[in-house]
This record gives sequence, C-alpha cells and structure tokens, in this order.
Amino acid sequence: MQDSMLFLVVGHNLNAMGAANENHAWLNEYDINVIVKNYLEELLEDANIPFNSISGTYTIPQKISLINESSKSVKHRLMLELHFNAFNGYISNSSGAEVLAAKNKPESTVFADCLLKEFEAIGNRSRGILQIEKPARGWQILQNTNVNYACIAEPLFIDSEEGERLLDKNFIYDLAGMYFNGIYNFLERIK
Repeated sequence: MQDSMLFLVVGHNLNAMGAANENHAWLNEYDINVIVKNYLEELLEDANIPFNSISGTYTIPQKISLINESSKSVKHRLMLELHFNAFNGYISNSSGAEVLAAKNKPESTVFADCLLKEFEAIGNRSRGILQIEKPARGWQILQNTNVNYACIAEPLFIDSEEGERLLDKNFIYDLAGMYFNGIYNFLERIK
C-alpha cells in the first residue's frame, strides 16, 4: 500500500476563472494558481511526494469524481485546492490568509494549520482556519472527496493591494514554496 497521495486541485476552471484584480485583469485566481501549481509540482517531484493534479475545464462534481476514483489503496489521501480570497471582485483593503477545512474530517485542521504557518511568511495577518460544512463556500469538494484530509487554501486577497504582489514571478515561486513546506511538514507529522 502506498503511504500518501496529494490531490492538488486548481480552484475554478478555464470557463470560470474566479476573482480577479481590477487593476490587472490577468491576475485571476485560475491563471495564477496554474502557475503556482506548476512550480509546486516541480518541488513535489524533487521530494518524491506522490501527487495528482487537476485543472482545466473540470467542474466541481468532475473534480470530486476524479479524486474519488483514484488511488483508493493509499493510506493517507490529501486534497488541497488552490484559491485566493476576494472581496466581491473589487479592490479592497482586505488582507490575510485563511484555510478552509472539512468539518467532517477534523484532522484536516492540522493540515490547515501547517499551511497557515507557512503563509505567515507573506507578512499579512492570519484569518484562521474555517471549518466548513454545507452550505458554506467550498463545502462540496471538502466534504464529498474520499480523502482523509481536505483543505482549500487562500493565502491572500487577489483583488486587493496585497494581490498585486503576484505581479512578481519570484513571489509566486515563493508562494509555491510555502505550499510545499506546509505539505511536507504535515506529511512528516502523520508518518
């Protein structure tokens, strides 16, 4: 039996790209998180951490189905969906990182905490861990995936001034490193 598998999901899809920064229209959740995913995949491969990535045109039910049909013999199945927060799609003064965790998978809060500790390096405040259940945002993929640990990470507000840090490719690479460190530290804890 394989010990662990990470399902790395890019939030939104090519048909609905999520929130955007009004000052820089190409700074949208989907496109930026595809770049984060690509950097993160390199780090995961270098560390020999098994993963499956999901992005493209998949709907939420299709993403759930792909996860639930994959690698059922894995001991520790993790799902991490990459997102950014936003305030109604407008430039705002909102800031901070938060992680949504599945309420029906209480161990997910440990995974969420490992991610939040890494996001502290961004320098904005922690908005904490939100335990999600129906009908709150994100509940469908968090609660219905057949995984042990399920989180949706929102390291910053894409539609605010802090979102403009994503204009710097080095910052995006650093963000991928924060994700990697959080994943790695969590896997070390559950060994």
